[in-house]
Parts: sequence; C-alpha cells; structure tokens
Amino acid sequence: MLKEYFKIDKELVKTKFQNCLETYHDEAIVQKKIAENLFFMINEKIQQADRILEIGCGSGFLTDKLVKSFPESFFFINDIVDEYINVVERLNNKKMMYICEDMDIMEIPENLDLVVSASAIQWSDDLAKLISRVSKKLRKGGYFIFSSFGFRNFYQISDLAESSLKYFSRDELEEMMSDFTNFEYSCEEITIYFDKAIDILRHQKNTGVNALPLKEMNAGKLMKFLREYEQKYSSVDGVPLTYNPIYIAARKND
Repeated sequence: MLKEYFKIDKELVKTKFQNCLETYHDEAIVQKKIAENLFFMINEKIQQADRILEIGCGSGFLTDKLVKSFPESFFFINDIVDEYINVVERLNNKKMMYICEDMDIMEIPENLDLVVSASAIQWSDDLAKLISRVSKKLRKGGYFIFSSFGFRNFYQISDLAESSLKYFSRDELEEMMSDFTNFEYSCEEITIYFDKAIDILRHQKNTGVNALPLKEMNAGKLMKFLREYEQKYSSVDGVPLTYNPIYIAARKND
C-alpha cells in the first residue's frame, strides 16, 4: 500500500532533465523503445496531418521519426528544457517551432490535426485539465496519441519507499477523454537488469528520473533501501527495474 503520491515540482523536473543532457539519449533505452512503439501506433492511425504538436520532445526519439513520416506537416515541438531546442535545430526544418514551456501552462496552438507525447505526460500537474485543453485545440477528427506509465512502473522502488508518482487506470483515463471516441489502450512491462541496486539509481539520474521516492532519504536510510532492494528482488539475471508503459490513441469527436 502506497503511503503517498509525490507532488510534482516542475523546477526540479526541469533541473533533473537539464542535468542529464549528456547521458539521456544513450541511457534512455526503454524510452527509445516506447517512442518506437508509439510511432507504430501513430502510423497505423494517421496518414496525413497538417499541424502536429509534440508534448515533451526530450532528445527527439519520437520527433525524428515523425518528421520523416510527415514531411509536409508543420510541427510545434514542446519541452520544459530550453536546451532541447537543439532537436529542432538539428532537424533544420523550417516548418517547425519550438515551444519551451511547462505543458500545463503553455499556450496550445490552434487547429491541430495530431497531438502526440512519449513518456512525458506523467509530469502533468493536472492530466484531466491538460487533456481537456488539448481537446479544445484539436480539429474534429484529430487524434491525441500518447504514452505514459501504469501502476507497476518502478514498482520495486515504490514498494520499498512506499511512495510513487500518481498513475491512472484505464477507466480513469477513458473518463478524462470523454470528448474523444475510438479510445484505445494497451500496456506492457519492460524489465531491465543491473549488477547492483546503486546502478539503478545511476540509471535514473542519467535519464532524469533521479529516484523520486528516495529524495528525502538520508545516507543511512538510503543504504538500507539499497540492501533491501537487492535482498528482495535480485535474480539470476541481476537486479531488476520494471517500466510499465501504457499507450493511448483517441479521436476527437466529429
């Protein structure tokens, strides 16, 4: 039973991702796989889109694929980290605008055909409100296609630390998306293995997550946590960390 959900500190989120600019692209192997899966879902649904918004572009795993797949589209690329403008600069696409802003307060462009987001909206302060704001700016028949995470995301850490980010069930998400139709939901678990529990914390630091449930622990409690993690979860494959990505596609009501 979780004792608490974390209140998201957007400045801390921004700082964490700024601190891993040099390591994220190579270390975030799961996020890269999620972006590939999400892109496959997008390509199944959409053949043409004039105006596309990506929320939380990060280092561009999804952005790179979208630009190649929709060469005639105009892109609005968003992230909270200033330095990720380099994604736009690298692609050198004149039909592209970078919006450096918190997703919860940014001005969402009008008349969008497609809104996408890979491994980012779990950082929203108010997901229901964000979904509502997206709905208002999508054209009828437009799609909102995104990935986030489910209850078993980092469950090993949440179990021992008794705290977690807030995740939502399928039913809760479908209710939030009442303005949409053709709601599709899928999920999976991806487990990666490390030699030691401390390596998991390094991995999270290098991908911007920084082991959120552990931020208030002193050195003694942290050592106890690491010891208990290895005792409880170690296997012949190593010390595991489980991601629980979810994928959602929905169409704006006509």
